[in-house]
Amino acid sequence: MEWLSKRLRELLAERGLTVQDLSNQTGLSRSYLSLIMHGRRRPPEETIRRLATFLSQDPDEWVFRALKEPEVDKISREFPKHFAIYTRKITDRDEH
Repeated sequence: MEWLSKRLRELLAERGLTVQDLSNQTGLSRSYLSLIMHGRRRPPEETIRRLATFLSQDPDEWVFRALKEPEVDKISREFPKHFAIYTRKITDRDEH
């Protein structure tokens, strides 16, 4: 969720939008958006797609990055040696 929170804050700042503006345009409550932006709520895929579409971003990329990458990042930080070995095995397997 770190990625989504950070990306939302960046895009709102770049575009001069407030959380209230985002709420008005997406139909999501301001308090719910605030929870997402502070990493306290993990939105479902549909909500991620709605936010990406409103902000003219690729919804598929957002879903992948918001839901998949943080887990991979967390695993790679917690188990760096095992993660490196696993990644090499997958890469080697895919090359053959």
